[in-house]
Amino acid sequence: SMRRDMGGSVDGTFEVSCVVPLQASASALHAAADRCDLEGVEWALASGADPSTREAEHGLTPLCLACGGAAANCGASEASTCSSLEGDERLACVIALLRAGARPDRATWDGFAPLHYAASKDAGICDQLRIIDELLDAGADVCQRNDAGWAAVHYAAEAGNLELVRRFLRAGA
Repeated sequence: SMRRDMGGSVDGTFEVSCVVPLQASASALHAAADRCDLEGVEWALASGADPSTREAEHGLTPLCLACGGAAANCGASEASTCSSLEGDERLACVIALLRAGARPDRATWDGFAPLHYAASKDAGICDQLRIIDELLDAGADVCQRNDAGWAAVHYAAEAGNLELVRRFLRAGA
């Protein structure tokens, strides 16, 4: 599913971002986490949304989405394009979800945990290390593998992110 953002386009160019289509089974919390909309995340949590619920099609949790899950699935974002505002909002959403009890190891149907998404070269997320530190502090399993047999450290290595590889090794990867 493609979404065209025409906002602020003076010269007629537009940015195309790839999103995982959130099915009807996905909640307002999923949608807010996917957009890094802190107000929406806090509203949904205050309304009693389960912070660890999965949407039906892929099994994405709000935390997976806040960690770049939708972007990581199709690789449309580039790390260089993120703004500090987007990074601050994403980090704040991750922290809000974890404080609300989101399970840091709750994986998708094919075994992708929030840590996998946050470490992916395609995540294109700001504050990547801070988000990963929050996940690890919340008890995320640095050795958790997806169905392909990859742990987060493999994605960090694939991305050539030495700082991240070292962080995972210090955490026991």
